[in-house]
Amino acid sequence: EICRKEIDQLRGYDSRWNVERNPFGQEKRVILMHRRQVCYLAILAYCSVVLVWPNINLLAQAEFSGTTMGPIEYRVVVYDEVEDRQKLQKQIDASLEQINQLMSSYIDSSDVSRFNQAKADHWIEIDPLTMTVIEKSLEFSRRTEGAFDITVGPAVNLWRFGPEKEITGLPSDTEVAELPDFVGYRHLEVRSDPPSIKKRHARTEIDLSAIAKGFAVDQVGRVLSDNKFENFMVEVGGEVVVRGQTKKGAWRIGIEQPTENVRKVAAVVELTDQAMATSGDYRNFFVFEGKRYSHTIDPANCRPVDNQIASCSVIASDCLTADAVATALMVLGEEKGLPLCRENGWQCSFICRVGESLTTSSTDQFPIVAETEMPVIAGPSIWPAFIGALVVFSLAIAGMAIGAIFNNRPITGSCGGIAANRSEDGLSSCSLCQKPVARCPDANRKTETV
Repeated sequence: EICRKEIDQLRGYDSRWNVERNPFGQEKRVILMHRRQVCYLAILAYCSVVLVWPNINLLAQAEFSGTTMGPIEYRVVVYDEVEDRQKLQKQIDASLEQINQLMSSYIDSSDVSRFNQAKADHWIEIDPLTMTVIEKSLEFSRRTEGAFDITVGPAVNLWRFGPEKEITGLPSDTEVAELPDFVGYRHLEVRSDPPSIKKRHARTEIDLSAIAKGFAVDQVGRVLSDNKFENFMVEVGGEVVVRGQTKKGAWRIGIEQPTENVRKVAAVVELTDQAMATSGDYRNFFVFEGKRYSHTIDPANCRPVDNQIASCSVIASDCLTADAVATALMVLGEEKGLPLCRENGWQCSFICRVGESLTTSSTDQFPIVAETEMPVIAGPSIWPAFIGALVVFSLAIAGMAIGAIFNNRPITGSCGGIAANRSEDGLSSCSLCQKPVARCPDANRKTETV
């Protein structure tokens, strides 16, 4: 490398160097070497186009990510051209923050907190967005015969799945028996003008966490649609909506295998203009005296569900619906859940525990395309582009090695063949070097036999 730098400085690259002192003898020979380098670059450029172009869509897409509703991660992928990414990022964040400020039970000024702190029989005026979510919640409560219920929060807290999660023992039967007096969607009343809600019992509370993520996904999707984007994916905490397609066709979304402390994909589905949400008990549960207790509470008895359902995925036209129905199916189970989905045009897939193994049961049209293990992330893989870049890089290294052979001279010595390159006067190129190293004498002796 030292030899090459010295010679590059003395030939061609230095305008003060004249042809007579050129150790390669002729100006023409230097020009030919430059042409050869151009050929190498042209070959590398061609290989780059052939290998990387099929995967160029992986590089052209726009991605946005962050956190919302506390630690929940979100991801947005757009396959259309985005002219102002910073502006779109601000719009996405503003939409998510608005929902969090309205519907969080951890923010004192939110609509949810104000209602929970209110007295009985007092109308609490709320934002139209919050009203939309509450009205849809009540609709799903009726359609699922109470399996989905936003008033189940006190039962969640009593079973230590709320803010106070220290498990010191199980609730008493007396405590559980008191819950139905104020837990149940029938304790709520709503009015549309102005948008307001009230409760019949002072201890009645609402918790929108089982539906707010799905609504947030839909809202971000509306932001993208309003900006005229047609091909995108929005994911918030595992709940997904897709519109249009990727450059390779339908979106492929993974369903996580419901195993503790291991992140694997159990199946892959293809979605186009659809939403999918998954509920499960494998991330939030506790074991007490050898028995497992799920965070999913059955509103009918205000106790954790006791069935073999590990997770349930639901596909619908919008994510709010998919999110609410997935929660309800964790309560209803396969026997009631599958017929409910068929009646309403929803697609669902249950993953159930049977002894030490997992089994799957789905509606007929649930679009599973593969049951395999792969990284748990929605969206396209970067491996094709990585492999293509690796091949191009390898070709570049090979081209530089070939370029070290001037005038078809063999590579000799540690200096890459420069010592073997002699002028018509028999002078070695090494004679130009101003910074010889310890290996140079050995290289010169070896070239004398060439």
